[in-house]
Amino acid sequence: MSGEIIEIERFLTSCKVDEAINHALEIPQAKCEISHFFGPGIYIRQAIVSAGVFAIGQIHRTSCTNVFIKGRVTVIKDDKSTVELVAPMTFVSPPGRNIGYITEDMIWQNIYATDETDIEKLEAMHLDMNDVLYLANKDKKIEVDRTDDLADYALLLEERGMTEEQVREIVENHSDMIPMPYGMYKFTIADSAIQGRGVFAVSDISEGEIIATARINNSRTPIGRYTNHSKNPNAVPRLNGIGGIDIIANRDIQGSRGGFDGEEITLDYRQSQSESTKLDKELACHHLSLHS
Repeated sequence: MSGEIIEIERFLTSCKVDEAINHALEIPQAKCEISHFFGPGIYIRQAIVSAGVFAIGQIHRTSCTNVFIKGRVTVIKDDKSTVELVAPMTFVSPPGRNIGYITEDMIWQNIYATDETDIEKLEAMHLDMNDVLYLANKDKKIEVDRTDDLADYALLLEERGMTEEQVREIVENHSDMIPMPYGMYKFTIADSAIQGRGVFAVSDISEGEIIATARINNSRTPIGRYTNHSKNPNAVPRLNGIGGIDIIANRDIQGSRGGFDGEEITLDYRQSQSESTKLDKELACHHLSLHS
């Protein structure tokens, strides 16, 4: 057993888990890349964590299937003893919290049988919402001065001759909302310092990477509904050529550190409106050609 693991085991033996969590939250957080995969009747949550990281998981309310794809982890059990897990392996874990020291770069997946694609609803189903770690992660965001963004949003409304109430009425009309299509996503939706709810990266996103589809024909997806405005956005909307609008990163975007959400994904609503107008014209032309 390495010296690091011995020291970690001694630390946990001498204090309660909540005390260990509070201590861990006070130090710099390690990179923890999260990806969400959705398919017919299945949800996969994948975590990629580098060697040398001490990881404290959130409390799971339910059992789940685990696929340990890559790596080596020393897990600290409830009685403070340790056991080493070496990939590849697949097993079902009971409800509870996992604590471990990653000794080799890790890829780990939790697998759930469900048709749900809303991350918040899935977390409410499977995680303890009163857990101190969950609450700390939920409230922690990268601190960014949004003064310029809010001022530019007010200017945008003035340019369009619209009030905040009119915009809110349009945005909160969910008659055109559809779930995210099946696929892999690196974002979650959480409280925003810009406006209400926002879209946050939970894994590093590279410049030029397609983050998700915001609009499919005349319907909006959740990322299309909740992405907020910025004067200097880190993403742009683009027609995808198949009747939709994709959101694409225009620079590298930082994902999760520890369990904390990464950067908020933002757009310039002027660009969004321009792309939506183009799509409306494209769909109208297609409709006319079908009936000509």
